[in-house]
Amino acid sequence: MATLYKWVDASGQVHYSDQPPNADVKTEIIGTPPPASRNAVREMANQDADFKNRQSEKADDAKKAQDAAKTRANEALRADACARLRSDIDRLENSDQNVILRVDQNGDPVNMDDEARRAESQRLRRLVADNCKS
Repeated sequence: MATLYKWVDASGQVHYSDQPPNADVKTEIIGTPPPASRNAVREMANQDADFKNRQSEKADDAKKAQDAAKTRANEALRADACARLRSDIDRLENSDQNVILRVDQNGDPVNMDDEARRAESQRLRRLVADNCKS
């Protein structure tokens, strides 16, 4: 980066150059290079590396936040499913009603006898044991 000069010639045309004009004209210096530094290239490389590190950390933080949100959502879904399973077990085992219905593969209601209720209760208890925290 060099010094930048601006001047207007005799015909009124504006000129910009990194070389001063030869003629005796009023010249304006627009920009000057920063002072030379032996470590300028190294400093720029370090700044670039720092920037890339900050960008990477920012992306990592966003990914962690997204993963945490997914985990919380999955835990809430699991807790809701477990609560429904426990409620179904309670209904099967402690219902005052003698008739409990289930739906068959055709979508028709079917009465559950005591054996079917016991089997369904055991199946639900296995699901709770395998998938729900105590």
